[in-house]
Amino acid sequence: MRKKEEKARIAVVIRNFSSFGGGAEKYCVELVKRLSESFSIHVFTQKSTESLENVKFHKVPLILKKPRFINQILFSFFTMIMIRRQKINIVHSHDLVTHANIYTIHVPTIKSSFRTKNLLNKISSYLSPRILSYLWIEKKQMDTKGRKFIISVSDLLKKNILNNYNIPEHLVKNIPPGINSVNSNYGDIKSENDLFTILFVANGFERKGLYNLVESLKNVSLTRIRLLVAGGGIIDRAKIPDKLDHLDINFLGVVKDMNKIYPLADVLVHPTLGDTFGMVVLEAMQYKIPVIVSNSEFCGISGYLSEDEAIFLEDPRNPIEIGMKINLVINNKSLKSRLSRNGFNFSTKMSWEHSAKNTKKLYLDLLNDIN
Repeated sequence: MRKKEEKARIAVVIRNFSSFGGGAEKYCVELVKRLSESFSIHVFTQKSTESLENVKFHKVPLILKKPRFINQILFSFFTMIMIRRQKINIVHSHDLVTHANIYTIHVPTIKSSFRTKNLLNKISSYLSPRILSYLWIEKKQMDTKGRKFIISVSDLLKKNILNNYNIPEHLVKNIPPGINSVNSNYGDIKSENDLFTILFVANGFERKGLYNLVESLKNVSLTRIRLLVAGGGIIDRAKIPDKLDHLDINFLGVVKDMNKIYPLADVLVHPTLGDTFGMVVLEAMQYKIPVIVSNSEFCGISGYLSEDEAIFLEDPRNPIEIGMKINLVINNKSLKSRLSRNGFNFSTKMSWEHSAKNTKKLYLDLLNDIN
């Protein structure tokens, strides 16, 4: 048995360790905060916005930002060398590297992207040094010989992994993200006289369905409506009209403190064409906002939800359907209230403590193998 005062040393690998990054970065930070209570955590990163007590940070050299795939290869190489110099028991990576014991996968596999390509595009991809390098690292990542665990953030992503790599299913664990509870008195911010407000939050407007959402608003049963768009994206690519007479649209950009934005919304609409989980849905539910979201074919969190907790889009590419679902929320106050209540109750069950507890169990399983 390991002495009580001797904590196992865990290397956590991610290029950007930041609460203000994407879903993967936030997931990593929240778990490290909690797991550092039980383990000696060493974070290997190129960039960090966090300063955490009891966590040791190791700065990984950033020689080239671009091309990105070269930096990815160098990041994998440098972290491997640096970790070997430390007395590390387990390496847990949230990034694309070759040498971890546990990998948390946050996005669909690179290999799966080839299923939708025609022959010419496939040939072109296989001649690309960038694609070939990513595929090589991913193949190393998915090799579970020697007892490695793969963590997926949803059942949708788990299916993607198993469909593309020959991995024993028991080594692929679903550990979805959690959420921090909201303590502010946010219910008094929005006035009943305000315009009905739809919230859209995403990075990558085109893939997350902003154009289809705007098109759908031509069919809503209100003469005026407000749309708040938070996140990063190229507006031109989203093909948003310059002016719609019935719509007040506000592009907010990347918002670091969403506590000021969520309370303004009557409904969150998330017509994504591809999200392995969809943290924005969980965050909106914490604010008791009813949610309209793509079904589980397109969005991972939908696989955890029932029709009493969210309204599902069968085809998020269909503006007519999106408009119909928005009208349901506008015209049915009892439905809106039920979704608000049940969605909030669901969100309270999705805690970071639960995610950390399941991750800790994997660490202990591997440590028992080592000892």
